[in-house]
Amino acid sequence: MAGKDSGKDLTDLPGVGAATAKKLKDAGLTTVAKIRKAGRDGLTAAGISTPTAARILKGVAQEAGTKAKEAAKKATKKVSATAAKTAKKATKTAAKAAVKQSVKKVVKTAGRTDRKVLSAKEEGRKGKTLKTPSLQDILKSRKK
Repeated sequence: MAGKDSGKDLTDLPGVGAATAKKLKDAGLTTVAKIRKAGRDGLTAAGISTPTAARILKGVAQEAGTKAKEAAKKATKKVSATAAKTAKKATKTAAKAAVKQSVKKVVKTAGRTDRKVLSAKEEGRKGKTLKTPSLQDILKSRKK
């Protein structure tokens, strides 16, 4: 809206025409910040009527509110974009870790056949000793 040094940009404010902008410039109020700092008393001292001064200050306040709102919106977008990137990165890292774990498990079990481990009672034996089949038992199982 209003620029830093030109009286022409001050005409963007509500209630500021060419004549009012010239009065403001002659009084040294060339920026929106200087107008805000001068307040109603400073504007009336510059030769501006009280209702016009109120309208100008209201426009300055609205401009500041709009800028603050835009800045907040921009910051929110930036934060949400950063959060999304972080979440995506964390998901990728977790997926890589899961793949590594599954690869480790496959490598550990490679070459082994899956077999059910039976307890001693289920195998019909006592203690931890394994029952070794006799030669006759092996030959009988091959004939079948």
